[in-house]
Amino acid sequence: MELVADPTWMNLPVGPKTSSRYLVSDLEGRTLEDRLPWTQLVEAIRVRTGYYDRAPIPSGGRAGCSSSPAEGRSALSNRAYRATCFSLLGLASSTRVRSTKWVVRNSIVSRILVTGGEGFVGSYLIRALVEDGHEVVSLDIQDGTKLGRRLECERVQYVVGNTEDIEIIFDDLRFDVIFHLGEYARVEQSRDEPALVFKRNVIGTFQVVEFWRRTRCRLVYTASSTAFVDEKSGKKGKNLSPYTYWKDVNSNLIQNYGVWYKLDYAVAYLYNAYGPGEPSEGGYSTLIGKFLKQAREGSKLTVRKPGSQRRNFTHVQDIADGLRVLVSHSPEEGREPIYRFGSAEHYSILEVVDMFGLEFVWLEERPGNRDSVDPMVKGEIPELQWKATRALREYINMEFLENKLR
Repeated sequence: MELVADPTWMNLPVGPKTSSRYLVSDLEGRTLEDRLPWTQLVEAIRVRTGYYDRAPIPSGGRAGCSSSPAEGRSALSNRAYRATCFSLLGLASSTRVRSTKWVVRNSIVSRILVTGGEGFVGSYLIRALVEDGHEVVSLDIQDGTKLGRRLECERVQYVVGNTEDIEIIFDDLRFDVIFHLGEYARVEQSRDEPALVFKRNVIGTFQVVEFWRRTRCRLVYTASSTAFVDEKSGKKGKNLSPYTYWKDVNSNLIQNYGVWYKLDYAVAYLYNAYGPGEPSEGGYSTLIGKFLKQAREGSKLTVRKPGSQRRNFTHVQDIADGLRVLVSHSPEEGREPIYRFGSAEHYSILEVVDMFGLEFVWLEERPGNRDSVDPMVKGEIPELQWKATRALREYINMEFLENKLR
């Protein structure tokens, strides 16, 4: 077999990361360059090796699914696959790298499953992963078409279904990475819906964890910052509600599975996401989304007592930019793969009201409301070269105050 990248294979759209060369490094730290544009290299390896088509995505009868472009293509042997990758990368066959999988994960593209991919954070994450050249499958209980959250791209496939059925839906399909965001995600409301929390965050997550154990890929779990001790009350945040309790249990379960079964994982704590497209009405609205909607309608802002509760409001794009790094990043030896994606800026609810400059009315205090912020959040993670760069005040100015002046 002649190992040459035929340009006629290569018809992927040019993305923001396209360049004339793409860098990889071997164990000795030398820099190596391929001889193809980045998107061409991705497609060449995907098509020639069949690595991503060992088991096509389910099609027929499952909403949001379509057949894999190369359905039916058989995968090459490990030796042939390695030779193809190295040839297309312009590497000598004797090059010492950690593994062929390492070449794919760090240099080319991964097939990634995102549970909760049609949610607020999940939709931003999928966009970021596609920009990085990855192939993505979303599993979500909702159809995000009406919300405008679906990305029209051949490298994304949307499946509507429950995480409890992940083994049935994907059967023998393999992923390189799973981002598990698909859980019930409201603190105070979970006190009114404990059965629903149990279904999604216990039964559903356990099935995802077992799927991870069976397929032995990497799992990135998005945990809740409520797990940390509330400085003001001294109470453990995990005991605030059914949601906070089970999120903390799941974080510990995943860390233990990683140890027990020698699995690859990362736990990412997320802090009060805001940004374009956030839910703005109903019981699942975010604070900033609700305030913006009320402000645009000329209504008074509704503030739940006491108003002094503080939050690390973090722009959803900053969060997505942090999560995208975890596709391949592994911590230094001896360091736990646990990360906190939160802005260093924190404000009380009343301070946010002041940013709008509008009148407000009080709502009665609700059990399960956290009082203070996590003091360990620094707004940056040097290890990941990540930093929260967007400011809440600027966002409010742009989304409300500037539009009001037009």
